[in-house]
Amino acid sequence: MKRFFNRSYREARKAEARGEYREAAEHYAVADAPDEAANALLFLAAKSTDLGIRISAYQDALRWIDENDLRYVTVQTALGDSVIERAQQDGVHEEHQRRALREAAKRLEEISEPGKAATAYELLGDTESLSRCLQEAGEVDRLEALLNATTEQAREDQEFERLAREYRMSMKVGARIEAKRAIQKALTIKDDPGLRNQLRILDEGLQRGRARLSLARRELVVLWRPKVILGRDGDLRVRGVSVSRQHTEVRKSESGLEVQDLESRNGTLIAGVPISGTLEVKGEAVVGLGADASVRVSKSNATIRFEVLSGLDRGLEAYAADSPFDVEELGGRIISLEGCLSLRPASKVRLNGEPTTAPIVLVQGDVIETASERIEVQ
Repeated sequence: MKRFFNRSYREARKAEARGEYREAAEHYAVADAPDEAANALLFLAAKSTDLGIRISAYQDALRWIDENDLRYVTVQTALGDSVIERAQQDGVHEEHQRRALREAAKRLEEISEPGKAATAYELLGDTESLSRCLQEAGEVDRLEALLNATTEQAREDQEFERLAREYRMSMKVGARIEAKRAIQKALTIKDDPGLRNQLRILDEGLQRGRARLSLARRELVVLWRPKVILGRDGDLRVRGVSVSRQHTEVRKSESGLEVQDLESRNGTLIAGVPISGTLEVKGEAVVGLGADASVRVSKSNATIRFEVLSGLDRGLEAYAADSPFDVEELGGRIISLEGCLSLRPASKVRLNGEPTTAPIVLVQGDVIETASERIEVQ
């Protein structure tokens, strides 16, 4: 009867009548009625379909329930179930989610609910704690499945690490095709963002059919193709005020070279004389691209050699072929491996500081040191 005359108690009853159970719990607490405060919060939890409200209500109710109260284990279990359900719905991505789930797992273990705790640890990826709880719960089937999955996961982890090591070693010695295959296989096992970024960098850096090399005293371009377009946007970039984007094509013929004007704006010249269409030349020739750029071209065996004599790219040299060819300045032979330009050194060289004699699949940023040259892949 005293409680009925307590203002806070009366306010709590009114709040309950309105369905304001949290407000009712606060008034019951002020009125020193912990059982009623807990009951109001438990009713709120049972009534709510919102997991956040339900979890909060269970947590607050436990403030008013003694550990010796028969309701304690039931409420702790319900709280753990709700936290697990939220984790299953939302995932466990943030630290606060992991912390809440781990606390729920520990509480479930404390109240002798190892099977439910195992589910929480499984969501956390805590295999050791999961195994312990499954043994305590006597859940043989789940434990056996875990052991099988753990064994398979260990095999996958070992294979992933082996492929990652293979990638690093292959990159070091210049075997970039093998490195690419290793990293692609590794990514089928585990989608590692760092490894995926390395694959992207490698793929973008491979020199497919064209490589620009910086030597000590000049720039050198190597091209893997039987014909070469000269121009501002050509296979061999030659720039000048009167040079078209695709100005002239030079290709091999049985007896020498063929030079063809590609309907350029300012014409193609051989030894200063304008040509129309295609002209076959033997030996060496100076090809003019308009009035302010010229290129010396020659053929040696199956290789076309270029030297820019005038224009913005004066001094640039290039070699082009569609079969392996030797380049003395590079100390080896240019070959193509699966469409990627590669250097087969004639003797030991250093690739990015590491000694190697194997073919080097060229990648942007490489530094190759021969006995006489330092070569940078641009």
